[in-house]
Amino acid sequence: INKGAARPQRIEVIERTERSLIAEFPTAPNGYEGLLSLAYYSDDSKGHSLVKEIITMAGAPDFIKSQAKHLDEQYSLIDISLEDLLPELLARVHSERGGKQGEIVIYAWSAESKASLACAEFIYNRAPDGVFIVGVNIDTVKNPQDSTTPPGTHIYDTTGEIRNRLKWESAPQVYIVDSEGKIRSVSGMKEISREWTKNPNRARGTEGQK
Repeated sequence: INKGAARPQRIEVIERTERSLIAEFPTAPNGYEGLLSLAYYSDDSKGHSLVKEIITMAGAPDFIKSQAKHLDEQYSLIDISLEDLLPELLARVHSERGGKQGEIVIYAWSAESKASLACAEFIYNRAPDGVFIVGVNIDTVKNPQDSTTPPGTHIYDTTGEIRNRLKWESAPQVYIVDSEGKIRSVSGMKEISREWTKNPNRARGTEGQK
């Protein structure tokens, strides 16, 4: 694929390739795996459309359908109000930001996942002023010797309640909540990577949350 091509064109080329594989080898997993990867790579609307289709494909292996169903559950959270889903978490955010309005980034992290800790730093360094960041630790047991402190406000979800409501199976996961308190993206890391630039006001240990 020509790297200079616009992103939608690249996605279209990849999708055609994977569908051709499925048509030629309907019982092989490769094409279905490719479509599922494309769902992860695409924006939420396109991704949701793809996983719904994969779930109905007769030749798709069960393990692919299982992953697609889980993604479908996550995509189904889009436009759900945090007030309805996790009122306690939203109340904590409102309390800590002093009534200020703005977007919220909620990310999952685990002390056992270096990828989730790196993800947390990346988010914090790029978040625009006014975006509130909440890190949810999904470890069921907190090691008292663990001094890991990724950026943002921390919530320890030892009961698994937040994890279950947000349909998280592992870390990292990144959701973006709009200024009205509704989940607008369940694949927030893609947006952050593509559209957010480094914020000099987010130096660790200096400014705190803005």
